[in-house]
Amino acid sequence: MISSSPSNTLHILNPATGTSETVALSGIPSSLSVSEDGLRAAVLLPETIAYIDLTTRTVLREYSVTAVPVNRRARVLLKNEWL
Repeated sequence: MISSSPSNTLHILNPATGTSETVALSGIPSSLSVSEDGLRAAVLLPETIAYIDLTTRTVLREYSVTAVPVNRRARVLLKNEWL
């Protein structure tokens, strides 16, 4: 996956085929976290975290945030599911 800045797009790259697909985002991405199973991702946008299904390439939900931890090991818990 490639977070394309300054555009509001997440690019999902398939290394086996070299093809990529995109997901439209509501803001410019600045950070990305992929679930352990590789099926979902959390993308940090300005004051928002977008929760994305990487299989269907859709934004499942956006969560408003007022502060973001700077620790790179920080994880997000959404409805009892770690991202």
